[in-house]
Amino acid sequence: MFRKLMIEKGSYALMDKVVLAVTSFLYIIISARILPVDEYGALMLVISIYSFLILFGELGTGSALIKYGAERKDIKEVLSNTLFVKLIGAFVFSLLSVLLVLVLPGYFRTPQLYGLLALLPFFITGTILSTFFKQTLQSKHEFKRILMIDIIGLGAMVVLLVTLGTMGIIESSIHILMILAAVQFTTAVWGYRLSRPVLSFDKRLDMRWLAKLTRFGMYATIGSLGSIMYTRMDIIMLGIFLGSTSVAIYSSASVIAITVFIIPQAASMVYFPMVSRISVSKSQTRYATIRSLYFKSVGTVLLITVPMSLVFILFPEKILYLLFQDKYLASAPVLRVLALWGIIRPWGNLSGAALEGLGKPNVNATLIWVATILNVTGNYILIPRMGAIGAAVASVIAFSISTPISMAYFFKITKQDNEAR
Repeated sequence: MFRKLMIEKGSYALMDKVVLAVTSFLYIIISARILPVDEYGALMLVISIYSFLILFGELGTGSALIKYGAERKDIKEVLSNTLFVKLIGAFVFSLLSVLLVLVLPGYFRTPQLYGLLALLPFFITGTILSTFFKQTLQSKHEFKRILMIDIIGLGAMVVLLVTLGTMGIIESSIHILMILAAVQFTTAVWGYRLSRPVLSFDKRLDMRWLAKLTRFGMYATIGSLGSIMYTRMDIIMLGIFLGSTSVAIYSSASVIAITVFIIPQAASMVYFPMVSRISVSKSQTRYATIRSLYFKSVGTVLLITVPMSLVFILFPEKILYLLFQDKYLASAPVLRVLALWGIIRPWGNLSGAALEGLGKPNVNATLIWVATILNVTGNYILIPRMGAIGAAVASVIAFSISTPISMAYFFKITKQDNEAR
């Protein structure tokens, strides 16, 4: 039954990740083609800063919503308290993004940051509202509705880019960021409409639920912070050490390499709430079921990611030329290194999702931070010596060490029998 559900729901989750990847590809490729290199690098820097702000704006409640929503039939208390925390976070960190206008530009060799940072409150608020509705649907395995929301977002992106591009209005990174904010608000509106069948709010806040959500969310936030630092600090450190041009070179390669990662992400979207549901069941074989699903999920993912990685390793120049013409051919060595993501990361990504589903977000957070510390240290040592290639090498070394540790802990937990747990 669970295998059938995994395949059925996983197909929608995979299609959704493909739609999100196409949406990201669309604005990134168009930005890279029409913007000057330093302007494109500035946009990627701000997107990295936004990733940190949106994480704290969420306060980890997204993971808590998915977990507790999957375990309960009546989720009105979960939804009411989660939405309250998210709205507070949206306000606080939108305000913080405005204050950063006065601080951050001095640390980077990128004057374009001023205008971009000033637009972040709109982008943050739209994203937090949009993700709330999609996380609600994910907790109930309504992946088809999530797919519909993101298809609408892709359509809005295409309409705005084509319309404004034809009118000659898209001239800077600020215009691109305004389009991104408009798309997020569009998906938030449609997210509300499509999630109404499962939306149910309690009129009063419950301090016990607030404490429960924030307690789980604290560990999820710590883990997510490490994950974002792992994936974004290379860009930020490149910006500090070398400037926006190096950021642009690295980003043009990483946006291609990360397409491999959408496959394990899609599998995790289904696997995480499924593990939560199985783990609270009374079945004597529930942990064996979780392990079996892990191997089947990883095997399925690798059938797709390994060939993709090999193409990126063997033909990086051809791929870069196809997407960016000859503007970013210098990114080929970076892409060749980052392509190793698709061979190793699926193992760690799915074991991490399982640990959170088993109620061990603190363990997953610790393991993510191990990888993050390794990556940041590697960036600090290698970027001044090797530039963008050094950032790629540091990333590969970090996840090559952290992934086996994550897997070992997952197997240790799931091998314990019911009485021991």
